[in-house]
Amino acid sequence: MKSLLLILVLFLPVIFISCKQDKSAAKQIEELNKSDTFLIDNQKPKYIISGSEQDSLHIIRFNYYEKSLGLRSLKNGFDSIQLRIDYGCVMDETRIVSLINNNNQWKAEISYLRVSLNPNFNQESNRNYWEKYDYWRLVEYKDPISGWEKFIEKLFGLDVLKLSTYDRLPGIDTNYYAPTDGCGVGIEIATKNVYRRYNYDNPDDYADKYNEARRIISILKLLNYEFGIKDWPDHIERPERENDTIDRPIKIQEIELQEVLPEKKKPKKKY
Repeated sequence: MKSLLLILVLFLPVIFISCKQDKSAAKQIEELNKSDTFLIDNQKPKYIISGSEQDSLHIIRFNYYEKSLGLRSLKNGFDSIQLRIDYGCVMDETRIVSLINNNNQWKAEISYLRVSLNPNFNQESNRNYWEKYDYWRLVEYKDPISGWEKFIEKLFGLDVLKLSTYDRLPGIDTNYYAPTDGCGVGIEIATKNVYRRYNYDNPDDYADKYNEARRIISILKLLNYEFGIKDWPDHIERPERENDTIDRPIKIQEIELQEVLPEKKKPKKKY
């Protein structure tokens, strides 16, 4: 009997740890797809604009900068897992956070994007509106301040793997919340047998009604906190290119305005 109690005392912590590991990141990743078939869950919200169904500006922008920046497409999967979170607006600074796990090692690639006019754009020959713009980025590699284990636990605890796109929220009017400037959050998840993408356009607008939107906002806050992500780093400079004809911003020196009085006339000399 004493031997049995001793065995229980020794192995209970192991049993507890095993149960805890069942809810681990690895377990959640495994539960995304237990079949032998590659799962594609590309959830793209649509809008009815001028009587026709169209993709959101955020989706259109994402497809274009993926191509123009030469980002690897995740649509065919990734071994072991990669999460790519992009957030920002069409004509504003955008951040892309890529969380990559390969060979049981995590790394974070933080990209700061900016957009400028494409000097080679020709309205007659370039039919695609998005070719009018030229994307460029600064890339930084960082570790989360809480450490990878705690950070991933927090991130997965916010259901980043499980959330669906916001137009599937019960009772939501996607046309009402459709962004006019293409602001939003897109999250891609890729494993060796899964590809998922879902979007939340302007989550602040309906966070008071939907817990899912609040979770998205919490995810962004977590990323910004753990990796020290600013709205835009002060030290970024646009990479030089040959035959670069884009106008550079002119630094304007601020001067103090002073009251200018009319010049007093000098008295005429008497001869």
